[in-house]
Amino acid sequence: MREHELRHIVDDEIHNRPPLKISAPGRVIFFAWLLDDDDKIGFDPAIQRVLEAVNAPPPLPDTPQVIGGDQQIQIKWERHSEFETMTLVEAADTPEVKLQSEKLVSLLDVHAGSLLVACRIPVLSGDAPPSVKYIRNLIGAEGLVGAGLTGGKAQVWTDFKIHEDCFSTMALWLDDISPSRAGRTIQRLLEIETYRMMAMLGFPVARAAHKALNRIEKSLSTIVNEVGFDELDLAELKRWFDQLQGVSAEASRVIDQSEYRLSATEAYAAIVSKRLVDIREQRLSGLTRLSVFLDRRMGPAMATCQSVRQRQEKLMRRIDSASSMFRARIEIAMGLQDHDILHTIKVNAERQVKLQRTVEGLSVVAVSYYLLSIIGIITKGGEKAGLFEGWEIISALIAPLAIGAVWIFLRRIQKKL
Repeated sequence: MREHELRHIVDDEIHNRPPLKISAPGRVIFFAWLLDDDDKIGFDPAIQRVLEAVNAPPPLPDTPQVIGGDQQIQIKWERHSEFETMTLVEAADTPEVKLQSEKLVSLLDVHAGSLLVACRIPVLSGDAPPSVKYIRNLIGAEGLVGAGLTGGKAQVWTDFKIHEDCFSTMALWLDDISPSRAGRTIQRLLEIETYRMMAMLGFPVARAAHKALNRIEKSLSTIVNEVGFDELDLAELKRWFDQLQGVSAEASRVIDQSEYRLSATEAYAAIVSKRLVDIREQRLSGLTRLSVFLDRRMGPAMATCQSVRQRQEKLMRRIDSASSMFRARIEIAMGLQDHDILHTIKVNAERQVKLQRTVEGLSVVAVSYYLLSIIGIITKGGEKAGLFEGWEIISALIAPLAIGAVWIFLRRIQKKL
C-alpha cells in the first residue's frame, strides 16, 4: 500500500516529548529561551556543547527533543514553535553531582536566545511533608502558594517570583510514587511556569495596542461624525475618504504587530489552565492554591489581551462600515454631479439644434439669393438677345421653384451627414 507522506511524522508527534524519570531526593534545573527567527534555523552551539558533555546524540534537523545523560545527571533538550528548553535532573544531592551540573549550566551562559524561564525545583522526600517554615527558608520567600498534588502523593510550594540569582524556585515533596509519575508531575509544573511566562508576553503588547486603538478610534469617530451630518461636495468627501484610508492603514499596522502575540497568549493561557487541572490540586492549610493565585494575578492580564483582540475586530468592522458609507456618499455625489453634467449637455445640445436650424434657414436664403441672381442674369441676357420678353416676370415665376429646390437639396445633404 502507498503510505501517506506524513503518516509516520504525525504518529511520532504523539509519542514525542516523554517525561524524564525522576526520583527523590534530587534537583531539577530548567531553562527556556525565546528564539528569534534566525535562531530557529539551526541549533545553538551552547546546546551542542552540553549534549557533547553528557555524550548525548547530536540533534537532527527535524528532531524535537534529545534525551541523554547517566544515572546521576539526565538532560532533556526540546524545541518548540518559538522557544526551546533544557532540563537538567540531578538524581542525587551530592557535591560531585552539583559541580557537574553547575559546569553544564555554565556552558549555557552563552546561549543566543533570550532567557525567559530559569527555574530550580528541589525534589524532597521523607515520610511526611516538610514544614512551611523549612520551605520558606529553602526558597527564600515569604509569600508562598502551594497545593497538594496527585491525590496527596505530592506537594508543591512556590512564590512565582524571579529571585536575585535570576531563578524562580519550586519546592516539590514526593511520597512513595514511581519515577515516571514524578517525572510527569514535574513536567506539568515546568509547563505551567513556562507557559504562564509565554502568555504574559502578550500583556505589554496589549497595553501598547490599547493606547494606539484609543487614538485610532478617536480619529475614526471624528471622521464619521463630520461626514455623517454635513452636506459635503465630492472634493470634501474624497478628502475625508483619504483620511479614513490613513486610519485604516494605521489600524492594520497595529493589528499586524499585535495579532500573533495576542493569539499566542490566548493559546498559552489555555495550556496553563489545562495543566492546572491535570495536577489535581488540593488545598494546603494556610496557603493559596496555584490555580487561585494565577487566576487572580494572570486573569486581569489575560482579560486585557482578550478585550484588545475584540476591540481590534470591532474597529475593523467599524472601518469597513465607514468605508461603505463613504463609497455610498461618493457614488451619490458623483451621480448628482453626472446628472448636472448631463443636464448641461442637454441644454447645450438643444441650443445647438436651434442654432443649427437657424443657420440652415439662413443657408437656404443665401443659396437661394445667389441662385436667383444667376437666374436673373440669364433671363435678362435672354431678353436682350431677343429670345423672350419680361425677364423680371420669368425670374419671379422661377424663384419659388429655385428656393424649393435649394431647401430640398440642403435637407438631403443634412440627412446623409
